[in-house]
Amino acid sequence: MRIILIIMAIVCLGGCDKKNTSIYHNIIFKEICDIARDKYLPFCIVLIDSSQHLSQEYYSRLQTRYKFLTQQAIYNMADINVSVNEWYIKWLCPVTTPLTCVFSPEGDLVDLIPGATRETFLYSKEAINNLGPTDFHWPNYFHRN
Repeated sequence: MRIILIIMAIVCLGGCDKKNTSIYHNIIFKEICDIARDKYLPFCIVLIDSSQHLSQEYYSRLQTRYKFLTQQAIYNMADINVSVNEWYIKWLCPVTTPLTCVFSPEGDLVDLIPGATRETFLYSKEAINNLGPTDFHWPNYFHRN
């Protein structure tokens, strides 16, 4: 009987944990924008290459050490190898992955932050909290729609 209760508690805690984080995978831009607008949260689209070690490291750090950011913003992990995400490459022209693209709840591009280092997450936090470009942003035409 105790084993069943323990298993049920683990399942419940595991389910509850997933609801508190906002990490999606390969969601189209309109859908992630609608989710962010409904929750009135900024959102980040992180361009990753699932076959690349640095992208895997980014995702691992986001799920562990920087999980608190998923409480402050919605994340969409967009694998550049998936056809629905090809237009991000054309629109944002990333030189490297991972590239964190921070958007306001209204869908305006706030900042582009490259890498998977500690600084990447700290600058992402700054962009999410201030909804403005950081000193570490990727060069971009932020006036573009």
